[in-house]
Amino acid sequence: MDLEVRALPPEARQKLQEKIKGFKASVSERRKQKEARNREVLLGDASASVLGKSADEHGRAEDMNQSMMDASRKLQEAKRTVLDSEQIGLDVMGDLRLQRETIERSRDNMGKVGQNYSMAGKTLEGMLARADQNRRMVCLIAVLMLFMMSVAFYFIAGG
Repeated sequence: MDLEVRALPPEARQKLQEKIKGFKASVSERRKQKEARNREVLLGDASASVLGKSADEHGRAEDMNQSMMDASRKLQEAKRTVLDSEQIGLDVMGDLRLQRETIERSRDNMGKVGQNYSMAGKTLEGMLARADQNRRMVCLIAVLMLFMMSVAFYFIAGG
């Protein structure tokens, strides 16, 4: 369980490690108390009556047993919480990886769009330059034809 907690992000890890330390300390303390009570029951106490001590010790042992079971249950709940947190962390990491890949693809596509846009702009500029050149040539040819027609009309009209 400690290894699972170490794999979590620092803020979640610290909280869960503190809980786990508390649970482990509680379980350890309860075990020590139970062992001490068991020793007292087995060895006996000269100052107490056997029947009274047995019932009293039995009640304490049951209380200790219940406390240990509660601590174990809390420890299991903490372990379940850690596992859930780990799964959520893994899911988030997977989502972030997919989002990063999507952003990288979008950036690459935008670069290609920019290149295509530049190439299209240069092609349009070239086409406009050729169209302007063709328009000038048509005007020059029209002026030249008007001049030739004027010269021809002048010679035909007798001039």
